[in-house]
Amino acid sequence: MIETFLYAKVQIGTKIFDPLTPTLDFNLSKCHIELSSQGQIGKITATIEDSSGALQADIACGKQIDVWLAKQLPFSTKFFLGKLEKRNILQSVPDAVEYEIEGAHITSRLTHRIVHFARIQKRLSDGVSVDNTDNTTLIENMVKDIVQKTDVYPTGEPTLETADGITVSGVESTSLRIPEYICDYKPASDALRELGDVSGRTFWLDEAKDLKFKAPQVLDSGVLITDNPDSVLAQGWDATKLATILQDDTFDLEDSIVETKNRIFGIGGDEPVIDQKQETTSGGQDALDTLYRAQKLSPKELRMAYVAVYIDKTGSPGVDLEGEIREDNSNTPQGGSLIKVFKVPLTQIGATGWYIADVGADKINTSKAVWLILYKKGSSGNTFRWYRDSSATSTRATSSDGITWSVVGSTYSYAFRTYSATRLLSIGDDEASKTAYNVRETVISDPSITERKTMENLVNNLIGVSGKLKRTFTCTIYPPDTMMLIGQSVRVVNSKLGLDDLFEITRMAFDMEEGVPAKGVEVEGVVFV
Repeated sequence: MIETFLYAKVQIGTKIFDPLTPTLDFNLSKCHIELSSQGQIGKITATIEDSSGALQADIACGKQIDVWLAKQLPFSTKFFLGKLEKRNILQSVPDAVEYEIEGAHITSRLTHRIVHFARIQKRLSDGVSVDNTDNTTLIENMVKDIVQKTDVYPTGEPTLETADGITVSGVESTSLRIPEYICDYKPASDALRELGDVSGRTFWLDEAKDLKFKAPQVLDSGVLITDNPDSVLAQGWDATKLATILQDDTFDLEDSIVETKNRIFGIGGDEPVIDQKQETTSGGQDALDTLYRAQKLSPKELRMAYVAVYIDKTGSPGVDLEGEIREDNSNTPQGGSLIKVFKVPLTQIGATGWYIADVGADKINTSKAVWLILYKKGSSGNTFRWYRDSSATSTRATSSDGITWSVVGSTYSYAFRTYSATRLLSIGDDEASKTAYNVRETVISDPSITERKTMENLVNNLIGVSGKLKRTFTCTIYPPDTMMLIGQSVRVVNSKLGLDDLFEITRMAFDMEEGVPAKGVEVEGVVFV
């Protein structure tokens, strides 16, 4: 037999409204609760009657609000957890006091905390290729860091884990990295949304304060929502997970391509590409303690974004490695126009290898050669050494003061790499969608993404959803004994509309008016087809 009503137990602080036991510390005359995913904030609005006016200290801003829903005892499904954020006291007659309250779901805590941190992936010895054994930039680890690590909070306040009891067991593994992620004073919710966009995940906090960070429709609730509880399918279903569509309410099924985009241009930051190089290092090394040393080379690209040199250090130089790029002047650095100065901090120089420096030169004259110069540094036994090959086909130069140069032709070449930079562009297409709905294009831009794989992941995750038709159902159901949760998938069958599909629950709402228990819960779900 299907029950007639759905009851709510509401606890504010220590005061309880429970119509079934009953425990009536206050009278709840109206209650509206709305929950949603996609990082949106659930809310509760309610009207509470207090004839004695004695509850002002209990029904107060900052108090925790817990709501359970049930057809009958016990109240086992917690539907809402949040904080009371607004209270309005109404006194219409001397003996009648009402509180109109508003509360925000626990997910709102993610909007109230500011995070400020950077995670930069280690590089291999070439100075550019990322080290895929460095897991600090795994998206799931950065998500957990936002909740758990003190270094992401700029003022040293307790973490979300410590202050609010938030856990991270619902954070899915993505196996995706962002080589460089800089979060510059943003709400934690904004940082989670950015990480979710790249990985194709959405997030929210459940009623146990556990952070969910997951791909759509990966959590199957096992619930069937049907318009015919007498059908063979419904009769064979787990009775505790069977929900019935209320027949006296509207079932709304919407198909939309308003937001459909079947071609995405993903534009990132500058992607480094090697322009010129000499990578042989077996010919020996020359110290920089007494001489400036320069290597002549001929760039092909207009931009020189970075330069890398193969060096080591002896003893304790005590200074940074510095150098410059200078235009050639009749086969000598002397008198040539200075293009850019660069530096590799001493703290970044460890074992022998490639070390990269930011140059940022945008207008190289490719009709002329340039000189890559390393400055004289340190003292005997406490300096840097530049490695070289043993060829006799290059041109180099030395100087004791950086002004007057001695040029040597038909000689060995120092080990170097110069990098140009091109704007990272990745294009994603949904061919079936283009055929069905014509080409519908959009652009996403994120200058912080400089690795092609990361941008490709972002574009592919977005095109996998954005190119499809969005199908949304909305109806009121008499819920199952085992309530589905936001973000879980449910099977929806409407025999009159010929509908039978899996939808992800994106919204649920509960209403109680004039103290009368509700007949059901309004639910909304989405599937992309």
